[in-house]
Amino acid sequence: MNKKGQVLVIFVAMLPIILLGVFYVGNKIYIYGEKDNQKELIDMICKQYKNNQDILELNKLIAKNDDKQELTVEEEDSTIIVTLLKKHKNLLNKENIIKTTQSCK
Repeated sequence: MNKKGQVLVIFVAMLPIILLGVFYVGNKIYIYGEKDNQKELIDMICKQYKNNQDILELNKLIAKNDDKQELTVEEEDSTIIVTLLKKHKNLLNKENIIKTTQSCK
């Protein structure tokens, strides 16, 4: 018997599910990489802040690297808490918020 038509129908029916899985994995990889970039930026901010650099200059430094990042710096005693926030829309137009917070002494 010839089953080529049945295989084609099953493939066409499964294709959207396969593509959603590929897009999901790709989005997770992007978010993971972006969080890694945010950690590197926070380390750089901590070093610059320890050298008494102004917060406005730090915002300019972040804007050079990625203009979609939002920086907040809070001071508590001898430590600072740095938060980077980035909004990202995936291929399905769903908005993801990528947030990284770290304290520096």
